[in-house]
Amino acid sequence: MDQLDCAITVFTLTNFGELVFTAMEDFDAGRYNESLESWNQVIKYDGNYDLAYIGIGRAYLRQKEYKTAMEYFKLKYDAENYSKAYRQYRKIWVEENIVVIVIVLLVLFLVPMIIGKIKSIKYEFATADIFKV
Repeated sequence: MDQLDCAITVFTLTNFGELVFTAMEDFDAGRYNESLESWNQVIKYDGNYDLAYIGIGRAYLRQKEYKTAMEYFKLKYDAENYSKAYRQYRKIWVEENIVVIVIVLLVLFLVPMIIGKIKSIKYEFATADIFKV
């Protein structure tokens, strides 16, 4: 109530506000696809609304679409959530490529050892006195 004008101001929720609340409620209830749809509608109203991009990123994060989530977090400089998504993305990448990683590491360690052994054998043959009895 405004005491100077003797008026009562009643605030009503706009479509934008309703969409934001719907997106948050859907996310909290585990309805991530519906939350994504609502956040995308919010972005149509206001393309600069940071919470919408972060909400989309969080929904993708919960759906285990880590690379897409990282893109949305990066747009709004959300380092904490970006780190969460990146950690999961990196973990999956390592799991998918562990065989290649192990092979590369073995090659990096074994090849120099084999080359060294071959050189030492060649040196022994080169310095060996084969005519000595």
